[in-house]
Parts: sequence; C-alpha cells; structure tokens
Amino acid sequence: PTAKLVMQYGRPGNLLQVGEDESYSLRVTPMGVSLNAPTHLGVLRGLSTLRQLLTVEKKGLCLPEVDITDAPRFPWRGLLLDAARHFMPLPVIERNLDAMWATKLNVLHWHLSDDQGFRVESRTLPRLHTVGGEGQFYTQAQVREVLRYAARRGIRVVPELDMPGHATAWL
Repeated sequence: PTAKLVMQYGRPGNLLQVGEDESYSLRVTPMGVSLNAPTHLGVLRGLSTLRQLLTVEKKGLCLPEVDITDAPRFPWRGLLLDAARHFMPLPVIERNLDAMWATKLNVLHWHLSDDQGFRVESRTLPRLHTVGGEGQFYTQAQVREVLRYAARRGIRVVPELDMPGHATAWL
C-alpha cells in the first residue's frame, strides 16, 4: 500500500533574513504523511527530518508513525568552508551544502581570500585571481551556481573577502 504525502506552507521564506521562521510539524500515520510549516524553509527542514526517519526493509521503504513539532533553537547554524587556504572544487562545495541541508544547517560562511589565495574571478583585476589564486578560483558563474544551489536547500551564503589583513595573495 502507498500513502499520500501532503505538504503545506504559508509563504516563501526570506533566505537572507536571520531568524526567519523554520518551524514545522510532521505527522506520519498509516494513511500518509502531513508536513505543515509557516514558510517553505520549514518544509525543507521537515523534509530533512522525514529523510532521517526513512528506513529500508525487505518490503521496501518504511516510515515510523510519529508526530513531530520542531523549530531550530538557534537562528544561525553555520559551517565555515575555507577555500582560500585549501581550494575545493564545486562538487565538494555542493556535497557540503547537501550535508548542511541534511543536518539543518542554514548558513555557509565561504572564506574566499587569505594569504594563500584569492579564489573569486575578478573581471576588473584578472591577475588577482589568476596569479593570486594560482589558477584555482571560482568563476562568477560558478559563484552564482553555488548561491542558487544553496538557496534551493534553504541555506544562506556569507562570502568573506578579507581586507586589509591576510591579503598577501592580493599583492
């Protein structure tokens, strides 16, 4: 037998606003799954919980009967990725964003410049990323793709370009 999945939310959440409502309620019964939230961000958090509840058995996929009401305790739940010191290819960034969604983290602090490298393409000063980044940098299109990828998972990206300290790569 198959069960229905019903998701409802009141409005889209503002991804750039700290403290946006990410609460949700999740109910799993033999009749189906109901996920309700005031914003789409709550739906994303509830789907993460639903995925954690899923088990594989001989008969197929199973969900336990539950009734969950949840909200994050902290509005800023983040992860720092230091791509300035250790460049990470786009698939690694995306894999980390997937893991952040799964664990309900909502802010990626993306460290993009330091003494070891400048990792963002500059059309005005191209030597900044080609020489300062030693050829390992993100194009502007790749940065936009990371922002889109993160937004689809309810994650804000906070880029960091250090100034004036830690700027040896700029020289």
